[in-house]
Amino acid sequence: MKRTYHPTIPPKVEHEHTAMDQSFREPVVALCDWALVNVPNIDEARKE
Repeated sequence: MKRTYHPTIPPKVEHEHTAMDQSFREPVVALCDWALVNVPNIDEARKE
């Protein structure tokens, strides 16, 4: 995440996604998708 501070009154801060953010986001989204698909299996395994 790129953060840009502007020394104004009131102060202003802008945030911008970077290529590194995107490369991190893709596997996290894949993990979340997997978890959602497997909720029934996860719930069943927790009962054991």
